[in-house]
Amino acid sequence: MSQTNFRSAFEGIVSGELPPPNDPSFIARQIVHRDQRRVRILAGICLFFWLLGAAGMLVLVLGLNRLVIFLRIADGLPWSFNGNSGSVSADQEQMFWGTNLIHHGMPFIEASIISLALAALFTVFLVFSSWKATLNRINISLAQIAEQLKQTPAPLGAGAMPPSPRIYQEKAKRGLWMMLGVLVASAVVCGIVFSTGHMWPLDRAWQGYPRLSPFEAIQWQRQTPQVRVGGNWYELLAIDDVPVDQIVAFSRFRGANSWQKHFNEDLVELLIRMGHDPGTSATLKLRDLSSGNVRVLTDVPMTEKNREAIWQMGVQEAPGTPPSPVR
Repeated sequence: MSQTNFRSAFEGIVSGELPPPNDPSFIARQIVHRDQRRVRILAGICLFFWLLGAAGMLVLVLGLNRLVIFLRIADGLPWSFNGNSGSVSADQEQMFWGTNLIHHGMPFIEASIISLALAALFTVFLVFSSWKATLNRINISLAQIAEQLKQTPAPLGAGAMPPSPRIYQEKAKRGLWMMLGVLVASAVVCGIVFSTGHMWPLDRAWQGYPRLSPFEAIQWQRQTPQVRVGGNWYELLAIDDVPVDQIVAFSRFRGANSWQKHFNEDLVELLIRMGHDPGTSATLKLRDLSSGNVRVLTDVPMTEKNREAIWQMGVQEAPGTPPSPVR
């Protein structure tokens, strides 16, 4: 192309109609939509990682709770594992219950720790993105106000200020309410899981076990059982070398709202679940309530008659009214 042709072509382009520039309001909307999309994505990622980390911490707490309960119950008990047998004994079942959750949940707990670190990192990104988006909206609002001031023929009065962009405030409120709802729902679900997770396994409990008892009657002094054996009242210290506080702790664990009833009426099942089958007789370690002397009674028969008498005593008592302790 010669110089003359280039000059004529350039003059034709300059003298022609130029393409219209982009609308400033269109550019402002694009910037706002981009900031909203970025904030929403970061908020969703943060919420996902925070909930994943919280779920892992919940698994850790539940696992530690089971492990601590198992250790408290198993302390001092004779454990006899038979790895060659095909069936799972009661003590093995109790050990598996106490350790399986935290053992199998450890990979998920480790992943939740990483999730918490990522949640913290993306939260920082979310804060900076929100700050940048807020500055962009402020700048856009100021530019719109300045443009309106230029187009206004007279000074604006006190009541003629342009309205603020309330749409963003409403969206922010809705987002906060949604996040609050998610947190409340998560707390409710965690509470339900925690409250029902330790009630293991209730469908098989309190049935199918011998209804026997070595006591003629039972009454309670707070968390200490007082029993009548041979017509005399004693403070119960141990059954077959199993401390009574461990039996009480296990009964509270198996039935938080009716642990005294289960101790009174389902003593054989409690002992079997703890890994000790008492059979038809028991060795009782007792403290005489009148003299304070400690006695050990061997081969005390466990009979259905005693258990029936204790059950009848529980039926006759008013609900929620503990018997008066023997002095």
